[in-house]
Amino acid sequence: MVVLGVLLVAMALVTLIGFGLSRKTQTAVDDSRHNLEAQWKRFEPRVAVDQARWRDDPLISPHPGGDAAELVFAHVRWESEKQAGRPAPIPDALTVKFTQDWWTRVDEFDVAAVDLAWMSRLSEFGFWELEGPTSPLAKQPFVVFTEDIPNFVDAQWAAKVRLAQGLKSGDARGAAREVREFARLALTTEHLVGLMIGTAMLGIERHVYEEAVRRGQNVDGWTPVSEVDQQALKGAIWAAAAPHSLLAQAPLRDVDLPVGRCAGLREGIGGAWYLRGWVEDDMPDRYTSLTKALDASTCRLPRARAAWHGTSKAGQLPVDGSAFCTAGSDKPVENCNVPDLVVHLPFVKSSIGAMISSIAAPEWFRPYESP
Repeated sequence: MVVLGVLLVAMALVTLIGFGLSRKTQTAVDDSRHNLEAQWKRFEPRVAVDQARWRDDPLISPHPGGDAAELVFAHVRWESEKQAGRPAPIPDALTVKFTQDWWTRVDEFDVAAVDLAWMSRLSEFGFWELEGPTSPLAKQPFVVFTEDIPNFVDAQWAAKVRLAQGLKSGDARGAAREVREFARLALTTEHLVGLMIGTAMLGIERHVYEEAVRRGQNVDGWTPVSEVDQQALKGAIWAAAAPHSLLAQAPLRDVDLPVGRCAGLREGIGGAWYLRGWVEDDMPDRYTSLTKALDASTCRLPRARAAWHGTSKAGQLPVDGSAFCTAGSDKPVENCNVPDLVVHLPFVKSSIGAMISSIAAPEWFRPYESP
């Protein structure tokens, strides 16, 4: 009887502690939701203007042609390939010379020997798929936080060297057309980093345009993207992920932001997939709305779709003690051994899931925070 009494007291204490933890984490979630809602109310007019500016731009609109992946990945490494020692497509001895304001010093660079003829074919393609059948991602779990990604810096270096070649040859305008096509394809990757690299290429092109004008080169028909428009594109892309956040509520949850939509949906679905076992029971309506958004979209997102509608839990944070032993990746924390029983204590699972979903939410309106 004494032992039973002690057990009952212990369970009561755990329940009380768990209840207190649950209330605390729920307050944090509510605060995060209200903060996201307040940001949307504050920045909605600016987001609308930026979305309208870019919605029908040739850089965003559908383009005829197939997948550029085979061509591009012959010259752009994956991060795993870089780590495995695949040589850089642009020699390091050259890239180190591209320091600040490099476009004013291109006459010092020996770029003629770098073969970038393949970039002249970029206009033939409609999109750049990262998850095709030959991709290293093709048969990997869908885990947006830790999975392999292209070494997009290789693409950026190719753009810089091509523009340097154009400046040196006297035809920066022709080089810029190819770089603009590369930026367009990067903007079709449905990957936030890819979209940001595409946006960055537009800024590089603009600086080279200014240098071409200074050198008296022919720039007829060449209109670079202004800095204001470039920042508008960046803001529109980041904001497009907000409706797909686990924390989004109506009306933000139901807003359609086409510029950056697919990358934003990938971010939202990816985070929700990773935490599914921890938070879906407490957010069933949110998971239903994400399912509807994914099913209704015209985005490719092959692995996100396969995972979301499949039966495998690969790529999800396991609902057991091992979840406490990961440092935000698949690499376990040393000397960590948390019993699975801990997860099933009253309120623990809900509290931990709520806490992670609250503190891990990116600041999707950050580009609008500064004037």
